[in-house]
Amino acid sequence: MDALSYYKELDARLELAANDGNAMPMKKYMKNHFEFYGIKATERKNIVSQFKKDIGLLEADEIEDFVHLCWDHPQRELQYSCMELISKEKKVSPERLELYEWMVLNKSWWDSVDFIAPKLMSKLFKQYPDLIAENTNAYVNSKELWLQRSALIFQLRYREDTDLKLLFQYCERLAEHPDFFIRKAIGWSLRQAGKFFPDEVRHFVAHTTLSKLSEKEALRLL
Repeated sequence: MDALSYYKELDARLELAANDGNAMPMKKYMKNHFEFYGIKATERKNIVSQFKKDIGLLEADEIEDFVHLCWDHPQRELQYSCMELISKEKKVSPERLELYEWMVLNKSWWDSVDFIAPKLMSKLFKQYPDLIAENTNAYVNSKELWLQRSALIFQLRYREDTDLKLLFQYCERLAEHPDFFIRKAIGWSLRQAGKFFPDEVRHFVAHTTLSKLSEKEALRLL
């Protein structure tokens, strides 16, 4: 199946589940940035799961077209479903990183970035660790809010494999950033790392000037 047919079938199934009563509160929760069909997360994931069972996954060379089709759709559920489907790929090429960066920078908000960075970029960087330093350093230097957040949170699922030196470096470099989403991400990434490296995170927080929000979030479980 080509990308367009795949997209149309997915959209048709989501549209059947549309709920106008949910759509407005969901739009309001996302600060009116996006339109919604009004499908709650659990139901949407069930639809996507059944869709995958029925249709399968797209071939790798169709993924970019599929992503662009979903990103052009006004209803946010298409972007959520797209991300969930492509996250099921077992292996991707290093060139896919460019597409993930495009996804971060288009229709950007915390809900999409917080899936793309710790699930899609994360998996790619695990497969190609030589890509990590150069690209994530570029994100920090980019002045692009959502790429900077991606550099902070792509290791959220790395557990004991977290590169603390890299994480601490990025947290320190972005510590004075004025935006809430960066300060929150600093705290979130440190809190997650603290589950596996509590002493190191405590020491870093104690010896680094962080915003009150970042510090509070970092130490919340310590």
